Amino acid sequence: MTATRTLPDVNSETYPYDLVQSLLDQTANFSLFAAPEPGYAQKASLSPAAPGDFFGLNGGYGLAIGCNLHRFDATARLAGGRRDLVVQQAVGEPEGRLRCRWMLGPEDLPWAPGGEPPPAIFDPWSPLRFAMADAVFTFGDGEHGFRGYGVGRTFPVVVAGRPRILAGAVGNLTEGFGAFRGLEATFVMTGTLTKELGFLGNITCRVVDPAGRMRGEEVSSLNPILDPDPDSTFLVLRGEKRDRTVKTTYGPPPDDVRVSLVTPSQMRALHLRFRGKGSPGPRAETRVHEVVGTMEANVAFNLLAPPGTAQRPVPFTTQELYTFVDGRGETLGTVTAGVVEGISFDLKLPAAPGQPAVRFAGFGPIQGGTGVFAGAQGLLTVNSLIGISPHALSLLHVLHLVDPEGRLRSGGRTTRKQRKKDEVSEVLPKDDPFYPLWRHKEEYTETYRGWRQGFQRCSRTIADTIAKTYNGLLDFSDFPGLRIDADTLADLFARGAGPFDPVAFDRYLGRARGSFQTYELGTRRELDSSVLYSAWGRKNLRFPDGRIAKKISGSFSGYFDPTALPDLSEGKVDIILNSHRPDVGLTSWVEIYQGHRQQRASFAYKLPDPHEILWFVKDVSMHGQPVHNNVFMASHEWKGTLRGRTCYFMVGIFFDIDFDACTIRLTGDRFWRALYEEEG
Repeated sequence: MTATRTLPDVNSETYPYDLVQSLLDQTANFSLFAAPEPGYAQKASLSPAAPGDFFGLNGGYGLAIGCNLHRFDATARLAGGRRDLVVQQAVGEPEGRLRCRWMLGPEDLPWAPGGEPPPAIFDPWSPLRFAMADAVFTFGDGEHGFRGYGVGRTFPVVVAGRPRILAGAVGNLTEGFGAFRGLEATFVMTGTLTKELGFLGNITCRVVDPAGRMRGEEVSSLNPILDPDPDSTFLVLRGEKRDRTVKTTYGPPPDDVRVSLVTPSQMRALHLRFRGKGSPGPRAETRVHEVVGTMEANVAFNLLAPPGTAQRPVPFTTQELYTFVDGRGETLGTVTAGVVEGISFDLKLPAAPGQPAVRFAGFGPIQGGTGVFAGAQGLLTVNSLIGISPHALSLLHVLHLVDPEGRLRSGGRTTRKQRKKDEVSEVLPKDDPFYPLWRHKEEYTETYRGWRQGFQRCSRTIADTIAKTYNGLLDFSDFPGLRIDADTLADLFARGAGPFDPVAFDRYLGRARGSFQTYELGTRRELDSSVLYSAWGRKNLRFPDGRIAKKISGSFSGYFDPTALPDLSEGKVDIILNSHRPDVGLTSWVEIYQGHRQQRASFAYKLPDPHEILWFVKDVSMHGQPVHNNVFMASHEWKGTLRGRTCYFMVGIFFDIDFDACTIRLTGDRFWRALYEEEG
């Protein structure tokens, strides 16, 4: 078969070019950010012989993926006098969910829609293919969404000397419900396989929507949260022919079956907005911006094969060169990439019967770059529609660039890490005694998240034990207790990090004198007593990443203003930095200098009473040596009045919590109670 003898003229017009172009653009385009559901990582491994060993060598053969689907903005613009390409990127609130299974298979994956491959053991250093089974996307309260299937690959890379596993996938809608009922769609995924066995990245879903069910209205801006993946930049692009005079040509055929279509197009910046909640269902808005470059694509597929169906999609591959230009037309850089896994389907255009058209999607690796993209690493996804005769294009491409220095996010030479340090130093100077506490909290981010995930997974067991233990001490000693409801507590644990509560965060300001009594757990005999003087800063610190922090000092010898501390090496005062950040919730870091050196990390849950909090405090180090155990001190704290004065009550009990086994038991031989009285 030769292109000159047997292949059709793809540029001829069955219907007018402009009509076909407008019909191809009748899609609802959803750009989502997927982040692992908190706590779901513990269910991720599909390895019955060795649960939890997916990354080991003992038999992991797949992943059960559970993600929250967040609103997502990633828009490329020409800035700096139109001489720099800048990506404005933000992740917003979650408005959907994804559940699916990734079944690992061999390189020659004998896969077909609805099937599963023979199992293959995970190898983090080698690329692997996988079939995506039982994919379910839901939005809002779950009444809208769709089911589908897909196929994907892992791409191990090394970034700045560190290994990273990229993952791409492409899939097809097989059954829609709610607003998606009766519609066709393709979706693509590009992101990172996290060490907790989750998927973190961008999902583009393109729904063929000729009736305008989910488009045609303005979608409000998202509410930004802390970026779950600050090392990735997503360049979202709209590809189209400049006009009808641009012709597609045939290139040298790659084999005896496939043809090669050489398709020039211009690439525009694209701004996609979506909302998943609200009536009458999900909505998507597409805004097309200025031209930022061109793309030369060589597409290899069987043009004469029967049109692709949901049961038998037609595969394709591509090789692409992107050239990005500034506002003067001068080249900023290039990116080479190609689709290695693509599927295509027949597309009917109701307003143009008989018009050949195709919807297709795929992914593949970024192979290199020049100029501002020198050393580029990452993945390409395409999610597009085309006409054939005429060959009109409605392309939606995403270049996922691994960008740890944030070069494309800022358009400048200063790295994002350095900018973050500079911005933090403006809030909390490096010579501030509390600066190291902030650093420790940053370093412990994953630990805080891991603890909360453990509480989510074991929420019922932990809540029942804690409520029973505390409720057994309600009427003991010199102030009445506050009952804990086990069901409420279990629900709070299951939710994870809660929202910022200003009332609880500033539950007292200034000075407070605390009387502590320690008791023997079995006999309730008093063992010790002490007085601690606490001083809370009146000013809250606000960091660029959304963290709100408060300085606190504590001493057995008197009050010390946290903004005017003595030399900490004198051992007169301990310091605490409480803070709230959306991804980790309310946390604290304690540096103890009185008596002996000690470090503590803690996290809290806001309970129903206006000033009620339940802290879990973990010893991190003692005498300069790390502490390795499962012991947490629970501190139930609330505010009230006693003898006509405003007081703050605390009860501390020690528990040994094993998150792997979901067990909790009392530990040690003591507990303590404290009564704080505010002194201005």
